[in-house]
Amino acid sequence: MAGKIISFVKAHLKIVVAVLLVVVLAGVGVGVWIVRLQQARTSYESSVSGVEQSVSGFNKRLASARVVEALGVSVEQVDDADSVSALKRVAVKRSDKPALVKGGLNVVAFDEARASNERTSARVVKASARLAGLAERVLASRTAREVRVAREGLDAKLSAARGLLSSSDGRVADASTRDGLSQAVDKAATVLADSKSEVRVLSEQSGLLDEAMSVVNASVEKKQADDAAAAAAAAAAARAAANSRSVATNRATSRVATPNRATTNRATTNNSSSNNNSQSYQEWLAASIAESERNAYSCDPTKYCPVG
Repeated sequence: MAGKIISFVKAHLKIVVAVLLVVVLAGVGVGVWIVRLQQARTSYESSVSGVEQSVSGFNKRLASARVVEALGVSVEQVDDADSVSALKRVAVKRSDKPALVKGGLNVVAFDEARASNERTSARVVKASARLAGLAERVLASRTAREVRVAREGLDAKLSAARGLLSSSDGRVADASTRDGLSQAVDKAATVLADSKSEVRVLSEQSGLLDEAMSVVNASVEKKQADDAAAAAAAAAAARAAANSRSVATNRATSRVATPNRATTNRATTNNSSSNNNSQSYQEWLAASIAESERNAYSCDPTKYCPVG
């Protein structure tokens, strides 16, 4: 029996070898296919997770403090209005879904789903990066505008302060107030010349200029009030002096207009020598007026001068 088998094998050796080779190759092919299928499934599952993670990452960034702050900035607050519009277009919650494979033994299906998911993940990751970039662009534009406005405001305030410093020369009650304003002007000019000055520093210097100018303006007003009071006092003194002179003149005139009775009798009795008496009367009148004026000028014009 054994001999017959050996004889058969020898006779059909090529066929046996071919069959065995087919069996071996089939086994190898199945093994390779199994390995390839496992690789495809693993890559697919990783791509599904990638989509989910990228979408989650985008939505977390959308809710981050920087993005939320940027979304609260209006067009009027920035110099770059396009950045605000672009941010609002991108800042939309994402709900991208991964491609799924229904059958579990299709290598091609796994590969196609993986490729689709990788494209989706890349698109979402790119959108997330753009979202972050636009948020920073909006915030930077807002800061740039704030700095520009603050610099323009400080520049205008500085010009006003320099004008006040010039116009207030010799017109203040306290000269030290102008020294303070001069120091504030110098400090503000230094800050303005520094291109790196922040909004806080620029605004602070603007406030210091306001304070210094208020002090100088108050000193100018005080001097104006003091000068007005002094002028009023001088006018009052002049009026008092004029009144005193008027009173003295009236008193002298009153004396001349009402000579004493003895003088009147003498003038009546000696009517025959009226020419001589007339000359004496004129001399007496002139002497009386002169004496009254001397008395008037000897009185302090700022005080009450009693009438004879």
